[in-house]
Amino acid sequence: MKFKVWRQANAQSDGHFETYELHVDPEASLLESLDAINESLVHQGKSPIAFDSDCREGICGCCGLVIDGVPHGPVPKTTTCQLHMHHFAKQDEIVIEPFRAKTMPVIQDCMVDKSALERVAKAGGFVSVRTGQQPDANTILIPRKKAEEAFNRLITLFPNSEYAADARKKVNLTEDYKAGQEMIIGRYYLNNGNYLSALNRFNVVLENYQTTVQIEEALYRQVEIYGILGLNKYADGYYKILRNNYPDG
Repeated sequence: MKFKVWRQANAQSDGHFETYELHVDPEASLLESLDAINESLVHQGKSPIAFDSDCREGICGCCGLVIDGVPHGPVPKTTTCQLHMHHFAKQDEIVIEPFRAKTMPVIQDCMVDKSALERVAKAGGFVSVRTGQQPDANTILIPRKKAEEAFNRLITLFPNSEYAADARKKVNLTEDYKAGQEMIIGRYYLNNGNYLSALNRFNVVLENYQTTVQIEEALYRQVEIYGILGLNKYADGYYKILRNNYPDG
């Protein structure tokens, strides 16, 4: 990927863009990619790109850059340090430059003087608020639909990565879970003599969740219900499918 980066020696000199090429890791952050470019420049005896960064955890806001003409980058409500290269997967070039404001003159390259903003923050004082303890990220539940979308997106964008293999396992687990829910409802209808509703639920499993562990029981329940209804032709058909696919079941 090409990185078109603003280079400027100091506030008095004229700046210009320079282009660098880098083989990027999709999971690397944008700032880590700039670090890699700087390592290459240092090895070549050239001046590295100057830019601000501190915590790199999306907290301090020190790392502000203008990326492709957008302050902080293309992802809303996201700091520059939390941008990763997969956010730019469809691009061949990224344009990186400093903030453009008279109150924030360029110090060097993409680093600007933020002292004016710091004076405003200082003049505003501070407030003490009981915010409680920071929640553990692992205790925050993610809706199943969103988790599935994220896993499928990862598999689509990076099918050969080590994370894709793990994502496929987790997608299979969610499919098993959804099929299991259909089976629970189907058994409820079956136990209450509502055979057509039960058949519909088991059919959902057979049609939509064919790779899950619930398939064997769903086939068995079809045989059972059609037998109860006296529809032996259908019962025999599903029994043959069950026997051929699960001879040891």
